[in-house]
Amino acid sequence: MNHNRGYTILELLIYTALLALLLAVSSASAISLYRLFGVTRIERQIALEGDTAMEVIIRDIRNATSTNVSSVFGSHPGTLVVGDVRLFLSGATLQRSVGAGAADDLTAKTRATNFLVYYATSTSFSNNAEIITVRVTLEAGRGFAERSRNFFGSAVVRGSY
Repeated sequence: MNHNRGYTILELLIYTALLALLLAVSSASAISLYRLFGVTRIERQIALEGDTAMEVIIRDIRNATSTNVSSVFGSHPGTLVVGDVRLFLSGATLQRSVGAGAADDLTAKTRATNFLVYYATSTSFSNNAEIITVRVTLEAGRGFAERSRNFFGSAVVRGSY
């Protein structure tokens, strides 16, 4: 009686090829998911810091009574001085200082590559309104995961109307 107690060489080759194919597909999927997670994390970080920075900037503009002549409008890097608040770009970090106090980082985990401030006035018979528009470009990440995003905001200086 012949008892077959093993695999033939052809069966071993087929099983090995199938196992290698499954391993290749699963490792490619894992690498793709890892990259996607990294890109998503960076985009989320940019969105969070950008939204927070713009909220602080717009709040400072609305709470101000007037702009200061030491502000730099329409060129990069801009500087905005409203009331006793100064917003400026230091290196690749957007910073905010109040009075003579130390500056706080608004974009500590991202790089601010552009900070533009525009100024406009609206004159009418009843009042003059000062309108300030801010544009900030933030980027983060390296290599394939490097991302950049623009943030815009406008506000009317409260004391001007």
